[in-house]
Order: sequence, then structure tokens, then C-alpha cells
Amino acid sequence: MNLHRWSVAVGLGFVCACGAAASGERDGGFPGEAARHRAASPVAEVWTSPPEAELVSFSHLAVDSRGNVYVPDFYRNRVVVFGPDGRVLRTVGKRGRGPGEFQAIRSVQVLRGDSLLVYDGSLARVNVFPPGSDQEAYVVTLRDAAPWALERTPDNGAYLARYEPGFQFGQGTDTGPRLDRVRVLNLDGTRRADLLSFPARSFVVSQQSVTPNPWGHNGFVRLDSKNRLHYVWSDTVGATTYDLQGQRLGSFRVDYAPPPVTRADLERELSTVPEPMLQRFRAALEDSLPSRWPAVRALLVDDEDRLWLELAGPVGREVEWVAFSPGGEYRGSLLLPAGTSVYQIRGSSVYAKKEGEYDTARLTVYRMVRPPR
Repeated sequence: MNLHRWSVAVGLGFVCACGAAASGERDGGFPGEAARHRAASPVAEVWTSPPEAELVSFSHLAVDSRGNVYVPDFYRNRVVVFGPDGRVLRTVGKRGRGPGEFQAIRSVQVLRGDSLLVYDGSLARVNVFPPGSDQEAYVVTLRDAAPWALERTPDNGAYLARYEPGFQFGQGTDTGPRLDRVRVLNLDGTRRADLLSFPARSFVVSQQSVTPNPWGHNGFVRLDSKNRLHYVWSDTVGATTYDLQGQRLGSFRVDYAPPPVTRADLERELSTVPEPMLQRFRAALEDSLPSRWPAVRALLVDDEDRLWLELAGPVGREVEWVAFSPGGEYRGSLLLPAGTSVYQIRGSSVYAKKEGEYDTARLTVYRMVRPPR
């Protein structure tokens, strides 16, 4: 049972975020499932993190120019550094509020020259470490409200910040639409510009617990190396691109019909719910069961500025990623074992998480035999 999906809230009911997909300027062409799977690049597992790494949970990672991998182990408040061969080189940070200490690591990023940026959302603090060091070079405390996630722009001139609303219930609570907001911050943490807002991720809420709706919708944003911001809404296989002044640069959309949602899918999702909450969540999910899955579950941009979209679907099936150029030309597909979450693609290397036993996680690196063109 994966208890990491659960967090505290108050209330009862089903929370839904809905939004329209961006209209496409061109259809990039998209083959059917059978053709995509035949053409998908085979993958070979290169290495998996050893048990002594003791990773508990992570939802992102970063890779430097030497192939070292930086994994923020969220519940231990540290960054585990792996060498290109999978050996644990060192750890950075520990729980605390002092220098080199963290309360809640929300994002990590490798900067030019292989410096490491670690953003702590609880402390609203940006920590930058020199290459190979666990001693901070400098710290920036944000002056704006602390975002959920933050990254330095490729030109090193600003931060891109994403703000996600929490759950609040009670008298006087704002009952308006829950929105995610994307902003550009100056390097001192002050606000420079608001770029985008879109409906927040859908959740199911029951009394004092909340979990993401498995068939809910979400928006995804990623920067590429040219300071372009790519936005994907989960209803659509496609993207809209903006510059960091908020100017719309273009968009694409391809025809795609997501798989149907079945009763087996419902039972599989309910199997992760703790027993005391099972009946309440069963009622909420059955009342809102859609006919189809969303189209997209995640978005990545690789080191050649290709856009990779993970197609949504049942948890037990192979994980399919499809690649496009920024202009919308289909470049290829990738199939991975069920339960694999991909967090970065560089060249032919795919950096992913596989769930282990007893709520543990394993970092796994794959090699694509035929990378996209």
C-alpha cells in the first residue's frame, strides 16, 4: 500500500478542476498505437540504485555534465548524489534550518558549470552549492510568497516559479476556482511578471484526507534551453509555447483518443486506499467515474529541446512516452515497464523511478537503443 499519496486536509467531497485545451495552430501528425509501439525504441537497463542508498521517496532529479545524478530524498531532507555508474558518492544536507539544512526540498537543478541549486519550499530558500561540495556558495531567501517549485532560467537571469494552491476549509474560506500560477521572479526573489494561470490539479477529498484524483486533470509547464515556456493541458496531446514576457509563440495539437476507464481501473485505484477511508472514497470515485482517461500524465523537455509527453492510462500497463519537436513534429516513442516514472531524458539516457517494496523508491537509468531523430 502506498501511503505516500496521502496528506492531511479537512472536508468531504470531490474536488474537480476542469479546463479547455489550447487550440492548435497545426496538427503535427501522430501514428496510431500499434504503429507507435512497433517503432518505439527498445531500452536496456543500465543500473539501479543499490539498497544502501535508502531512498524513501522522490519526484524529480537533476543530472550534471559528468553524468552524476542528484536525487532529493524528500522525507529525509537530503540530496543523494550518484556517480555515472550508480555508486553513491555522497549526500548533501540534512533536516534543519541552518546552513546546508532543509525542511522541504521542492526542486533541484544543475546550473552552468555544474553548480547545484536546491530549493526549499518550507524555508522559501534557494541554496546553491559549488560543484562537488556540500558547503553552500550562497543562499537567497525569496521575498515573494514561497512557490511550490522553482528553477533558474537558462540565461541565469531570473527564476521560473509555480504556485499551487493548498486546501482550506471553514468559514470565510475562498470557494473560487483553484488555480495554479506561473510567475517570473527576479534573482532576489521579488516578483517580475505573472505568465500563466490554469485550473489546479483535481483531487478527491474525504474528511481529513486528500489524494489526487486518478482521472483528474492537470497542467504542466517546462522551460527549454532557449528560455521558451511550454504548457500542456492534460486533455490534449499538444503544447502551447510562450516567451518569458508572456507572448504566445505558437502551439500544436494532434488527434488522440485516450483509453477507456474500466471497473478494473477503479478497483485498482481503490486498492491503494487505507481501509478506514475506503467506503467514502469509493462513493466519491464512483460518482465521478469518467468514460476515458486524460490524454497526458506528465511533460519533460530533453537536452535537445524535444517535448516528451507521457500518455495517461491504467497503472498496470506499459508506460508510453511520445516525443515532439517544439513545432509539433512527432519524433518517436518510448515504452517502459509499468510503474516507472521518468524525470529526465538526456541523449539516449532515461532517468526514472521504480517503486520498491515497503514504500521505498529505486533510481533506475535506462538507455534507448534508438533515440528519437
